[in-house]
Amino acid sequence: MATSAVTQPVEPEVDQETGLFVYRYQPRDSEGQFLGKEYKYLYKDHADLIRQITEGKEQGDRFIHEVKTGKRQVIGEAAPARPDFKPVEATTEDDKKRREQARLDLEAELGAPLDEVRGRLKLAGELDEYMIANTWALNNEANGYYICQKNAKDMMAYLNGENPEKKKLRLSAANLDLAFEALKDKLVQRPQEQAPPADSTQQPPPTRTDARPQSTGIIPGQFAGTRSPNRTEKQPLTAERFRQINLMSRDQWKKLERGNPAEAKAFLAMKFPAQPQQ
Repeated sequence: MATSAVTQPVEPEVDQETGLFVYRYQPRDSEGQFLGKEYKYLYKDHADLIRQITEGKEQGDRFIHEVKTGKRQVIGEAAPARPDFKPVEATTEDDKKRREQARLDLEAELGAPLDEVRGRLKLAGELDEYMIANTWALNNEANGYYICQKNAKDMMAYLNGENPEKKKLRLSAANLDLAFEALKDKLVQRPQEQAPPADSTQQPPPTRTDARPQSTGIIPGQFAGTRSPNRTEKQPLTAERFRQINLMSRDQWKKLERGNPAEAKAFLAMKFPAQPQQ
């Protein structure tokens, strides 16, 4: 009587660093060639593995749906030429006189020196970019983006030409979505919260209070936070209202400027102490 061989169960791979089980998977095309990168799941039990695979499948289906419906773009929008706000050199004496008269007429019309107007225009552009980046970063913390200088630098590098299209992309929410989708496996991940010590009588280590606040946006080194007021200082806006305005989109900000210029001016007055670092 023939007996069938008993197949021994294959022991799952164990990750040496975490002690968790490892499941590896890499999709193939219709000809059997590997597609993209290998997926590596670290899991503690079968239910944990199923949950991770389901979440990954959901993210993939959501991405495909957003591309098909036009909600998500797959080709970055190129950055427009950026003005340098520098006057063109006069070529002749007559041209120099004409430009000087034009400058005087324009300053009289604007009620301010042209150099001051140029500075304000440049600052307004930087503020617009800061608000776009800052709003995107805060809105995407729940999606896995960890706010830190390293991630800010990598995201900006992608927009500045380190992308498959090898071109400079506009700083916009849609292009930041593209950068995050391309870089999310390489970006710094949020540190895991450490469990409290078993001995409840043990005092936690002292926290440093002299650390400089980090940027909450994508642009590294710019607008690194608002200055903490002295006790004798009176801020024109409450902390809650400042936070609400700080999270506004560009269109919401423009509406606020038109409908309540005094509040918009108060917001900028609180933001000015954190000027972009040159």
